[in-house]
Formats: sequence, C-alpha cells, structure tokens
Amino acid sequence: MAVEGPCNDRCVVCPVPEPRRVAPAQPAAVAASLARAVAQGADSVVFAGGEPTLLPRFVEHVRAARQAGLAVGVVTNGRMFAYARLARAAARAGLGSATVAVHGPDAATHQAVSRSEGFDQALEGARHLAACGVEVTLRLTLLAASLDRLADLPALLDRTGAARLALELPDAVEEGVEVARRDAAEVAVAALVDRFARSRLSGRLDVAALPPCWTGGASGGVALRPGAVFAAPCADCSLRSRCPGLPAAMVDALGDAAVAPFRVVRSNSFNLVPRQRLDWPAGTPCPLLVGAPAPRSSADRAIHLRSDGALVRHETTTGDFVDAELRRVLRDSGQLYVDVSDKDAPDDFAADLRKLVVATECDECPRQRRCGRAWQVDQRDVFGADDALVAQRIATLSGDVLDVGCGHGPYGELLAPLASGGALRYVGLEPDEARVRELRARWPWATLIAATAEEARFAEASFDHVLILRSYNHLAAPRAVLAAVTRALRPGGTLLVVDNEAFGLVRTREAAARAEAGSAEHEHYRNDGAAEALEAMRGLPLTLLARADVGPATSNQWLLHLRKHDGDAAAPSLLRGESVV
Repeated sequence: MAVEGPCNDRCVVCPVPEPRRVAPAQPAAVAASLARAVAQGADSVVFAGGEPTLLPRFVEHVRAARQAGLAVGVVTNGRMFAYARLARAAARAGLGSATVAVHGPDAATHQAVSRSEGFDQALEGARHLAACGVEVTLRLTLLAASLDRLADLPALLDRTGAARLALELPDAVEEGVEVARRDAAEVAVAALVDRFARSRLSGRLDVAALPPCWTGGASGGVALRPGAVFAAPCADCSLRSRCPGLPAAMVDALGDAAVAPFRVVRSNSFNLVPRQRLDWPAGTPCPLLVGAPAPRSSADRAIHLRSDGALVRHETTTGDFVDAELRRVLRDSGQLYVDVSDKDAPDDFAADLRKLVVATECDECPRQRRCGRAWQVDQRDVFGADDALVAQRIATLSGDVLDVGCGHGPYGELLAPLASGGALRYVGLEPDEARVRELRARWPWATLIAATAEEARFAEASFDHVLILRSYNHLAAPRAVLAAVTRALRPGGTLLVVDNEAFGLVRTREAAARAEAGSAEHEHYRNDGAAEALEAMRGLPLTLLARADVGPATSNQWLLHLRKHDGDAAAPSLLRGESVV
C-alpha cells in the first residue's frame, strides 16, 4: 500500500516526482485503505512511500493492520528506525518484515544516490529491526557506480543481521545519472551470485527482481513488476515467462541493449504427485476448514484433488518452472489435467488427459488463496472443441499454403482432398528429416522441405496462407520467423498460429518417476500464449481476424488468425478491434 507523504532522502532513483515534501496521508485515509484491503481478501499489507515511518501514528497503523489479520511489512530508508524505541514499538505492534534501501557498501556511494548522510542511520535502523525479530531485507538499486563495489555488499549482512540482500533496477533515473549497462551488470551480478552460493551466505542473495539476462540466468520467479516493459528482443527469449520485465526507464536509457534473450529448450508441463490424503465424505465440510493440519508447502506448488470421498494433496518439485510460472498455471489459466495414459509424455491430449476444474465448494472459501484449492475431474472434451476451431479454418484454405513445422501431419485428412482436388498447393516445412521422409511416403501431393523455419527462405508474396500449428513455441526466433512469413504472404493472405500453454499433470508417483526418467526430450523454447505471440507481431502489416485465449474453461490451446493488409493501407494495431472466439 503506497502512502503519500514526505521523505527525508532525495534519491536520484526515486519514481516520485518533485516536490517530495508533500503533506502525509492522514490516519483516516490509511485506515480506509486497510479496510478496503481486508474486504478484498488481502492477507498482507506493505507500507511504502514516501517514507512511511514519517506518517503520523505509523505504529498505530501497523497495529491496526495486524489486528485485522494482515501480515505487515514496510519499505523504508531505515533512518527513523535508528531510534531503537521506534523499532521496538513497530515490532511489538506486529511489523513482520522490512525492506531497507541501501545504495552501496559505503557512505560515499550511498550518499551519491540518496543525497543524504543517512547511510549509518539506515544500517543502524536495519540492525535494530533485525534485533527485534523483524525479517530485514537490504535492497540495492543497481547503477553504473555500484557495479564495481558489489563484492563488498555481503559485509552489510553481518553488520546489520539482515536476512538477505536484494538487487533491483531503478524505476526512474534523474538526468545525468549513469545507469548500469546490462553486459557489465551480468558479469558483476553473476560473480556475486557465485560468491554467495559458495559461502555460508548461500540462499541470502535475492536477484529475482532482475531479468535473467542481467544475472547469467540465475534470476526469475517473481511476478511481472508493476509498469514493467519488455524490449523488442525479449520476444525471442525462452525465459520471458519467468522474467519480471524491466522498468521503462531502463529501456529508455539502453534500448534493445537492455536485454539479451536466452534461447534454451524447456519443458511445457510439470508433474503433481500425491503427498497427503484426507477423508472428505459427501455432504461434510472441507477437512481443511475443520481442524486438518495446515498445508506445509506453498500453495503455488500444490493443489488438492477431490475424488472418491477424499481430498488428496498433490505437490510439484519441478525445477523447470519457477513459482511465478506455476501461479499462472494453477491460478490464472487453470490448465491442470489428470494423465490417464501410460506414456512418458502425452501426445494425444484428448485421449490421454482429463481436465480438472475447481470444486464448487471453493468458490466462497476464504482459504482458497492459501491451500491450492480443491479440484475435480471434468469429463467434457475441451481439446476437441478447441481443435474444431482450427479444423474449420483449414477446411476453407485454397491457393498456395505454407505449413511451418508440419511434424507428423496431424491435419492430413483435411489437407489431402483439398490438394488432390487442385484447390491448394501445399509446402510443408519440418526440421526433422525422418519425419519428412515418412510424410513424403504418405503425402505424394505435398512439397516437403527439411529445414528449420529460421533457415528457410521464401520469395516475397509467394503464399496465400501460412500455418504455424503447434510449432510456434518450438521456434528459436519467433519474431524473425513471423516477419519472414508475413513478407512471404500475398496481400489479403492469412496467417494462422496455434499453440499450447504450459500445463500441470496429476500423476502417480510411479508414473511421474517413469516419465522423468524417460526419453522424452524438451522441444519448446517457450510456453507463450496468444498475448505474447501478438506482442511478437507488433509492427507487422497484419489485421487480427480472430483470437481464442486459454482460460479455466478451455483446453491449453490458443489461436490467432490474421490477414495481411494491402501494401497501401496503414497497419492497424493488433491489440484493438480483435474478435474473441
């Protein structure tokens, strides 16, 4: 919760514009904000500023929030907590955590950024809070001037007793202040990560607020930060879904040099295996509400499956997906399935998987945010319904068709009569030579090319339609491929892009162990959805005809259908006027 008010620092990275000496928020306004947070189901509140410790009755606000059942934190410059009495009072009132801003390992570096002489006060305040049992994080905002001194930062943890050190990028930078360059920061931060990992301080460095390309891949796992943006090259990054993004100030200062995309293969699913069974007879309350032991692991990594009079907690220990990615699957898209096959990796989703939906008992439950919710099997065929949207569009094709990543040819039954009847001329692109040989034997009517989409070259305006069906997330450089196939389209031609988002698989322990030891290879570079694919198309001369997004009631398949406009027409925004299927 941001509260208006003055600040006793004047940091060059402060996003609050001058003048900072504004009147502090009044107690009644703070109390009203707390009441709204509780009413909306919040379980925690963090006071941020201005400088929250300068609020009238700050300690009373902490006490009120704690009495309302909220966990309470504060983001502060720490200077007022140099008064031990205030630190003790805040801790007694229920302050549980504090993020204290430091801008370097010494007073001179700190003062250059904060424009105050509060370095010793900040550290003393952090020490007082830690001594009172408050969990303290020291937070440093990376600038060019701080990179050379990162190796000296671990000493601040010993000096203050802070639990951890966190690094982040500035949300704003005043004119004349030199920002850190990404390439230099990556080297310095990676060295610091290694130093922490090899010392008794292991686990006490938090770089999750930095993009992975600023840390050598070590970061990732926080939700997209408010106001974050992505530079154009981010569309090709395999780790974008675990990236917090960058402050607009950094992209403004560095442009595309602010990022360097990773291109590594990834899994598109994770396993959830049974850990705990509770009886739940029909007609009785949920056992989690009537005295059952509280869940021991994070709700971001667990669900409950309701079946046969029981509630079985399933958890994942995946290292392929960080918590932010798991939250998107478990909380937002709801893409959870029971694997009823005996395969290492399901390849016929309609036959191999049964969708899970949230049990109706969870709709109004106050604990659903914390327990992982109860799920039950839905027998509807969501895959058939979503794939029918694809089939409808393929059945109308005519002219010259390019199929990028044709694989084993799943739509051969639709394409063969169109090609044999002369309605279309088909060119299939597939990097796996064995698949190409197999398709040539079955599809004498097709022209098949063994090459990656990045390698292939096609004449401008040579196709009437381009298909990218369940191969988009297999592309190493989707932006470049999308630009190339758009050039290859004739004016008025269409582009159909279909793929799958990440999903969770409920499996027995034995099935999960067998799958994880099996021969199935990771083939995806990312698990993007329709929104990310549209962003990668930004600036291309395409008009959106139809869009189907993934949601709790759908399969994990999304669809985008677009038309190339005439060369003389202005390109409309892909994000406006779209029709939702």
